[in-house]
Amino acid sequence: RSLLGGCTTQEKKPTLHSAHALLREARALPVRLPAVALLQRLIDDAVAWQVEAQAALGAEKRDEEALEALAASGARLRVALPEYDQVRNEVAQLRWKAGSQDELLSALSRHTPLPQLRDRVAEAIRIGLSALPVVSEAALSVQRAEALEARAKYALEHRAPLTACMTVLNEARSLPVGIEAVVQLQSAVSSAVAAAADAARVLRGRR
Repeated sequence: RSLLGGCTTQEKKPTLHSAHALLREARALPVRLPAVALLQRLIDDAVAWQVEAQAALGAEKRDEEALEALAASGARLRVALPEYDQVRNEVAQLRWKAGSQDELLSALSRHTPLPQLRDRVAEAIRIGLSALPVVSEAALSVQRAEALEARAKYALEHRAPLTACMTVLNEARSLPVGIEAVVQLQSAVSSAVAAAADAARVLRGRR
């Protein structure tokens, strides 16, 4: 019923195996059903698309435009095929490499806020690009930044000694990532240093 009803989500679409099983059951019935011919056409369309998708995915050079067209036509199929997700993922990877890769490289060259850098890395990993050098480098920067963020927050919450705070700040300077907790820690340290200088002047004046 869902196969002929035109469901749109991949999760609800039957597999090709299920569609074939349904067709066999329908043909075994003692009455002729008009839906059998439609079911056969839907299966034929899915098989033809699958063959085309496998050829596109196996090509030495991926054609982004052809893959995008395949993704669009695959979304209209009444049958769920594993190649559909592969095609969509391949399109996402090609688009990312065409634009987002340069954006990530640019982000690593300046103090990009940690949440933004984290999101860019997460997107690249989600579509299967974790092995790319730029993604690996960015992921490592995110890990280091998150560790520094935790240390900076701890220092702020527990009024850490000035030396411990300076250690965190010095390490953060070598990391091209903007960390809000580090900015707050820098402000707190600057205020503490200024207050200490004022106190020292007062004490010298009393002498």
